[in-house]
Amino acid sequence: MFFLRCMHPRRSPLGPGLWRSFSTGAGPSTDAPSASLLQRLIRNKHLAKYAEQFRAAPGSHLVSFLVLHELTAIAPLPLLYFGLSYFDIQIPFPEEILAEGNRRMTRLLQLAGAPVSLRDDSQMMLHLVTSYALVKAAMPLRLGLSVFLTPYFARFAVLPLTNAMKRLLPARATK
Repeated sequence: MFFLRCMHPRRSPLGPGLWRSFSTGAGPSTDAPSASLLQRLIRNKHLAKYAEQFRAAPGSHLVSFLVLHELTAIAPLPLLYFGLSYFDIQIPFPEEILAEGNRRMTRLLQLAGAPVSLRDDSQMMLHLVTSYALVKAAMPLRLGLSVFLTPYFARFAVLPLTNAMKRLLPARATK
């Protein structure tokens, strides 16, 4: 029912103006000149410095963001796992499912050639899965941290590395 209501422009919860902007291609206000996102960021006095840095070196900022995003995903995994294991945090989980999962993981590890046998009550795999789930649940925090640290990481890590590589590697002659 909600879907059908959304399809009708006058009954849409988005409102008729917003529906019209999607259906006809005309925006809600056609009088104002459209400014790109970068231009609006440059006009913002708090973000102007960072927008200019991004405009000057977009590649290093993108690489910086990607590296930071991956670091914030990989670094917490062992920390969370060893924290859960060290403090012996018992995660409430049905015993039968845990025992069956440990038997299957033992079989998989033995097929891979690892001489590991998990006890039926072992919490190792549960700690690994919990660590992974916590990292995934922290995605908004990780994205915010990556965006916040991108200009600094680009300035202090990626750009110096890029400049050093340019000095070390001779420029190739183009034909």
